Amino acid sequence: MRRVLFLCTGNYYRSRFAEEVFNHLCEMRGLLWTSDSRGLHPNVDFIGNRGALSPLARERLRAKGYRLRGNRAPRSATKADFDAADLIVALDRDEHEPLLAEGFPCQMGRVVFWDVKDVAFEEPTEALDKIEVKVIALVEEIAARGQIENRA
Repeated sequence: MRRVLFLCTGNYYRSRFAEEVFNHLCEMRGLLWTSDSRGLHPNVDFIGNRGALSPLARERLRAKGYRLRGNRAPRSATKADFDAADLIVALDRDEHEPLLAEGFPCQMGRVVFWDVKDVAFEEPTEALDKIEVKVIALVEEIAARGQIENRA
């Protein structure tokens, strides 16, 4: 099983949405990939988010027909999370590159950056739509690569 690690700041909204969409789509397509998500803030418990998952993300998952797999609390990234990942995606370069440089400088070259801003800078419906489109494209790329590899 291959693994994607989605990163945002608090592991409450963007990265959790990406994780759930990715896992749902991979399961539906029978792909041997899974994902997890983490926050780059060193202690996500002190950010001030309430509950396990943003209500904005939860409602969008429900509205789009994605199955919510769990209701775990947000988690901060660790070295073990990076070590277990085959692909690492940070949701916003401007926000997350400095956090990566400070907390995980050896991982910088492994990270793919998207451009999805947090709620203070981008309308949540737009941000979640962008994440969904990017995750669908990622799953399509993985599926196509798998088909190519299987033919070889």
